[in-house]
Amino acid sequence: MSYTLSDEQAREIDRLMPGNQLYQVGSIMKYIIDQVNDITDSGTNSVKFDNSTTPLYGDDEALVSIGTKNLPINAVMTDTFIPFQVNLSNTGNVAKDIAAARLKVATAGAQASVNCNVLELRHTIAHNVAQWATLQCSAAPAAHTIGVGEGLVGYFAMDGTGTITPAGSNAVAVMEVINNHTGAGVSDVAIFRNNATGYGATNIIKAENIIGTVTSLIKALVTAGTVTNGIEISGLMSRGINFSGLLSGSNTDGSILSTGSTWIDHATAGQCGIKLLLSYSATTGDFASLRIRAKSLGAVAGGAVNGTIGGNFSASAGIAEYSNLYAVQGYAQPSSVAEGIVRANTNTSNIICGVYSCVDNISANAGRSWSLWTDTHETVKATNGHYLHRLSHNGGSINLDGIWSIYAGQGCDYLMNFENTNAPVESGDKTGGGKSYSLAVKINGVIRHIQCYD
Repeated sequence: MSYTLSDEQAREIDRLMPGNQLYQVGSIMKYIIDQVNDITDSGTNSVKFDNSTTPLYGDDEALVSIGTKNLPINAVMTDTFIPFQVNLSNTGNVAKDIAAARLKVATAGAQASVNCNVLELRHTIAHNVAQWATLQCSAAPAAHTIGVGEGLVGYFAMDGTGTITPAGSNAVAVMEVINNHTGAGVSDVAIFRNNATGYGATNIIKAENIIGTVTSLIKALVTAGTVTNGIEISGLMSRGINFSGLLSGSNTDGSILSTGSTWIDHATAGQCGIKLLLSYSATTGDFASLRIRAKSLGAVAGGAVNGTIGGNFSASAGIAEYSNLYAVQGYAQPSSVAEGIVRANTNTSNIICGVYSCVDNISANAGRSWSLWTDTHETVKATNGHYLHRLSHNGGSINLDGIWSIYAGQGCDYLMNFENTNAPVESGDKTGGGKSYSLAVKINGVIRHIQCYD
């Protein structure tokens, strides 16, 4: 390709206009015409910039510039304005890749104070518009089969093996989404929606660890500011959180939900670790705000100990002087003083129970069975009274019908069974009734005896 005039063309131009001005203009025009001819002739390298010469460009001197970095071109809109448009279709070679554009930036030396970005998109919205998106990607696949890999509208990957050392606690991530807008109106930093009918999607968000070690698949962290809810789940769904496919860790503290060995301190009165406010409006069937079941699947024989516990609660003290410790509290509140609710119930078959204990078993059991077991492992006696079980009535001025109400639907052999000789049973005639044994009780601080008939 020739970018200059021939000698004969130059002499002809010089006859028309002396000097070299027109000669220079002609050379430039012929270069432009040759370039256009190359493009329209669909050459393999219609416009190509190789590494034979290192070009020097700046913010306002780009290789191809429509406007400058700081001075935009005022687009007079008579129709849709798209400065760059690439529309390709691959109908021939199926063994080669096709891409509308390929951009690459590589550093050959240390660039300690220079940002190296492959693609920078800047968007300024100064007027009312229908909608806007700084980057819009879409795909419209028809029925097809993917041979190798995945079908993705967006793909972000970090490759390489070098060790990256960030400054301080700065993140090194495959993708970062951040909101720096300080004005009102931003509702979400990121939105993931399924807007497809029919088959839809299996997962809205999928966090998967394929190989390697990850501390947390999802981490919700508050560095500063105020956060009301760490995770908010709302709307109608079959399960709010489903752990059906989860296996806990193999260590001794392995659990599905755990704070590990970290105690989370609550320093404000009235706080709690878990709070659920749930209501039930159905007229049939039972409802439970919390339903936990543990299933034993390990065969145990020969006196081995393998406990399966439906719920394990403990209240511990980490200081010398502490207030009340209740491992479990149960309240049935048909009328709640705290909420100012008064309910008068006329249902005569109604049952109100603070704690209900039941063993549900229809098979033979060679061991022992208790519906309720109260135990203590204390080795030091409390000063102001120490008992295994306390029953109290603090309901006001009314008198109860009794302390115990025993219903033996299928009969009972004994009222009580003392398993060893440490029971409060004394020998000898304590009441003058001529009986050999009696039960020792204390009534209002005075020791009394209940006769036991032979």
